[in-house]
Amino acid sequence: GRKICVPLMTAIRRLILLDELIETKIGHYYEYDKSVMEAFKNRQIPCVLYTRDALSNDIRQELQTKNAFQYNPKSAVRKLKFIGPFLYRFRQWRQLQQQIRQVLRSEGQEPGTVFFIPNIFWFNLWPFAAAFGQTQHPVFLLYRTALSDTIDVSPLFKPFIHHLYKAAFRRLSKNRQVHFLTDSDVIATEFRQLYHHPMTVVPIPHVVEMDSPDFALMPDRFRFYLPGGARIEKGIATITEAIELLQQHHLEVMTRMTLVTQFFGEKEKELLEPLQKRLQALSCETVFLGKLDSDAYQHEMKAAHILLIPYLNSRGYQARTSGVLAEAIAAGKPFITSRDSWMDMQVKQYETGLAIQDTSAQELAEAMLQMMYDRSEER
Repeated sequence: GRKICVPLMTAIRRLILLDELIETKIGHYYEYDKSVMEAFKNRQIPCVLYTRDALSNDIRQELQTKNAFQYNPKSAVRKLKFIGPFLYRFRQWRQLQQQIRQVLRSEGQEPGTVFFIPNIFWFNLWPFAAAFGQTQHPVFLLYRTALSDTIDVSPLFKPFIHHLYKAAFRRLSKNRQVHFLTDSDVIATEFRQLYHHPMTVVPIPHVVEMDSPDFALMPDRFRFYLPGGARIEKGIATITEAIELLQQHHLEVMTRMTLVTQFFGEKEKELLEPLQKRLQALSCETVFLGKLDSDAYQHEMKAAHILLIPYLNSRGYQARTSGVLAEAIAAGKPFITSRDSWMDMQVKQYETGLAIQDTSAQELAEAMLQMMYDRSEER
């Protein structure tokens, strides 16, 4: 259910959440923030959520958020060759740090106030460290990625980013009011090994209740669903190759398969368009959706028989958690995911999924066949 374990719950009189990343209901920032706020409000603890200026109006009205963070993705600085992205990031850090301090000044006067930052990544840790390094209020930082996951950073700048990351941690760790949290055992283990400092593992708070399909009542076909937008990091290339292998060697199963995925946005468009055309050429039924709101997403999750989650370890998913996977486990829904990752640990613990090498189309095709065969035997 919607639960989260936060130490010192009894000492909290007021919770202030700061989330400069949430923008729409797409993704899991919304579920995280809403679930945490519900958990505290159920204990009669007032909550205030500070968000960015680009937040959609439906979330702003539902969660009664306050505006604190401005974001300028079209800055001309980003277009400068080599140094542009770094200069843009530095300016964003400085602006974010100033905005956090403004929230501290306005909200930090009342005793019993606690600050919670539910989305800590390598790219926003330093501003929070600079702002909260000397605060007298308890601060909880929820780490979502490991230090090693500096994705999309030029190799030239990675040593500098790692140096900043360590400097930020040293600043925070000197303040006993700062507490480190994560929802991933893998991240916690790496953190303790690097810094010899405790990090508390908390449950993933957003779990959407849903019924798992009754295989005994279903027609003789299977609905495979790749949740969220089709992206390279989520294994869409491996999925495409796996289904092409099934068509080459197991043509008889193609009439029993429906593949549901989502193609939208400009990100990686040049890479994704050829994959979409290859999927359209297959003889199995394919359903291409656009962006889904929360209700439509839940509908697709409920309708799916088997989830495809072969996310790439090399693109940040070795240590990261998956809200989709948590929802699948809660529903007892079968899934296929990547070996040697946090998600693989859940396969071993709950035994409702299969794990494959994340880049192996052959292993994925075999796992899909096995899932269909096992579920056919259950009927």
